[in-house]
Amino acid sequence: MRRRDRLIGLALMCAVVMAPATVGAEETSGELSAAVTPRAGKGYWMLGSDAQVWAFGEAPHRGQPADYYGSYPDCSSGQLYAYGFCDHAVDLEPTPTGDGYWVLDTTGFTWSFGDALSTDPVDVSYGVPAVGMASTRSGGGLWVFDAAGCVTELGDARFYGSTCSSRLNAPVVEGAVTPGGGGYVLLAEDGGIFTFGDARFYGSTGGIRLNRPVVGMAYTPTGDGYWLVASDGGIFAFGDAGFHGSMGGRRLNRPVTGIVPSPTGNGYHLVAEDGGIFSFGDTTFYGSLGASPPYWPIVDAAVLP
Repeated sequence: MRRRDRLIGLALMCAVVMAPATVGAEETSGELSAAVTPRAGKGYWMLGSDAQVWAFGEAPHRGQPADYYGSYPDCSSGQLYAYGFCDHAVDLEPTPTGDGYWVLDTTGFTWSFGDALSTDPVDVSYGVPAVGMASTRSGGGLWVFDAAGCVTELGDARFYGSTCSSRLNAPVVEGAVTPGGGGYVLLAEDGGIFTFGDARFYGSTGGIRLNRPVVGMAYTPTGDGYWLVASDGGIFAFGDAGFHGSMGGRRLNRPVTGIVPSPTGNGYHLVAEDGGIFSFGDTTFYGSLGASPPYWPIVDAAVLP
């Protein structure tokens, strides 16, 4: 029996299931417009590959998969036979209210905590792990992205296209939804950008020789630009994204794994595998794990919305 099947019943018991979150939102021209909450940017979460969650500032800790299933990462021969890759946590996505979050693992299983809506697991192809997810503006759905650029929509998420049937030069490492929620971008390891729905192309590093692979991206609040970050902390800004500094050219203890912007778009945090946080622009530092790194690497971070 697949591990995902064994976990479904457990997840249903441990997940705190609430109605789709619409707190702090208002209707404008028939579209849901999420309002910035008073807590926006005043905290962040980190996620380890072992599915542990760390909360800083005003970001609430609502639980973690590691409390219920302690064998992440699972690199057993049976797991490799079933999926072709190690099973470990890869992404944490906050709900629109900031009072909950989802945690995704490489098999496509999604854990729900706080006011995060419970979802069905996503079937991933053999040898193609899930790499990320994004919430709809209502909190009533998710997009799940895998390394081939396949996109699975859950709940009220709409499908706008994918690279599932395309041959890519490099695997997809992340997906990002536009601030309006009407489209998304797929980011490849070489910095290639693939746009769908109302997402617009503002540039990429797909044709540039990079010192290190690209590991993450983030939209500006307007959706008219985005940042890309490489594992050496180098920042590439496109559209109306401003450059506020980087770790490129500096000696790092561990590689950078992601970028989280401030709600204003005038700054961003970079997070490293050892839990180190590097803050630029108008962001506020609320703590890190850099002085006492966890055993398993930090794979993702998210800012309080």
